[in-house]
Amino acid sequence: CWFRPLYKAFRSDSSFNFMVFFFVFFFQFVVAVFYAVGIPNMGSCGLLNGITTLNQTGEHTVSIYTVGIIAILIGFGWAIHAMISFYMLVKIHRMYRGTTASFAKAQEELASGVMRNQHVQNAAAAAVTQTVRQGFNSGASGLRY
Repeated sequence: CWFRPLYKAFRSDSSFNFMVFFFVFFFQFVVAVFYAVGIPNMGSCGLLNGITTLNQTGEHTVSIYTVGIIAILIGFGWAIHAMISFYMLVKIHRMYRGTTASFAKAQEELASGVMRNQHVQNAAAAAVTQTVRQGFNSGASGLRY
C-alpha cells in the first residue's frame, strides 16, 4: 500500500504523493514497533509476550518454552522489520528533501486535484444547494431559535 504513492511521487515529483507515502509508511513503522514489543493481551506476539510466557508460574513443559521462544523470535523479526523501515523512511526523506517537493506544494496539489475531480465538484454543489434550500425553508417558517 505504500509503494504506489512512492512510485507516483518519484515519477511525477508529486509532493502530495510523498506526503501520502510518509503518512502510510510511518503508520506501518509504528505498527511494526508495536508488534515487536508484543504487549500482553493486545493481540500481538512479540518480546514481552514471549518473556511473559517463559516466566509463567506453574508447570513448565516443553510446549510453554517452545511458545515463548517462538514469540521472542517473532518479536525479533518485527524489530528487524521496524529498524529496516526506519532506515528506509530516513533515506527516502533525505531524497525527498533533495527534490523540489514541499508541504506547501503538497497543499497546492491537493487543492487543485480536489477541485478538478468531478465527484468532489458534484458533492460540493449538492451540499451548497441543500444548505441554501434549508435556509430558505427555515426562513419561511418564522423564528429559527
